[in-house]
Amino acid sequence: MINYKQAGQRIKLQRKSLGVTQEIVSEQVGITTSYLSQIESGTRKAGINTFLSISKVLCISLDYILGNDSNEVLKQNFDDIEYQIFYNLNDLSENTKQFILEMIMLMKKIH
Repeated sequence: MINYKQAGQRIKLQRKSLGVTQEIVSEQVGITTSYLSQIESGTRKAGINTFLSISKVLCISLDYILGNDSNEVLKQNFDDIEYQIFYNLNDLSENTKQFILEMIMLMKKIH
């Protein structure tokens, strides 16, 4: 059984740790800001597809949202700056991601 209040708290915690607003997340997920607010407060239930979309946008596992993992967020292998970079790549085009990768590789050769 899903603990919707706990799921909402985990979503809110991750969103705030990334420094993004409900407006940004709700737009990327394709739901209203009001609905996301209700999900975060646990006053409205979300379907599995909504939780899945939120997990992708916030870079956390669906298992973590649903309470099956103690704290398995995808940032486990990243420091804070690396995680912010990873998160901000999420909605870029493949061409832009490739360009950024090439810039990083060039910067590594310089240092």
